[in-house]
Amino acid sequence: MTGSVTALGLATALGLATPSAAGAQTHGHHNKVTVIADHLNNPRGLAAAPGGGLYLAEAGRGGTVCVAGGEQGTTCIGLTGSFDLVTKHGVKRLVTGLISGSGEGGVAAEGPVSVSWGAERNVLRAVRPELARSASARRDPV
Repeated sequence: MTGSVTALGLATALGLATPSAAGAQTHGHHNKVTVIADHLNNPRGLAAAPGGGLYLAEAGRGGTVCVAGGEQGTTCIGLTGSFDLVTKHGVKRLVTGLISGSGEGGVAAEGPVSVSWGAERNVLRAVRPELARSASARRDPV
């Protein structure tokens, strides 16, 4: 459900959803909503992409290596986080294989939480405020 709700948010941000799709009341109008992003893996932060579209950080769904214990219970680690580009044509995964931790079954994942366009204009950055390091990935401008 989280992926579908975020997909509507993405569609609205891209100007693809009409006000009635966002919950406004209309009378006598039947507007169509087109989903352009679904089946996302715990979507998080958005940033405007040059040339249109949105960059999206996906926290992922954890993985198959699970460790019991700790305050949150079992944590499963994997390389399922990603950076994506969302346009009216759909989702293109730009960077994959980023670290992700979650509860069993991919619930409540932690991984990339925000994405920004670097000062060099060719670097995507994902930063967790509580971590000293950031993951960066070089890519050509869109």
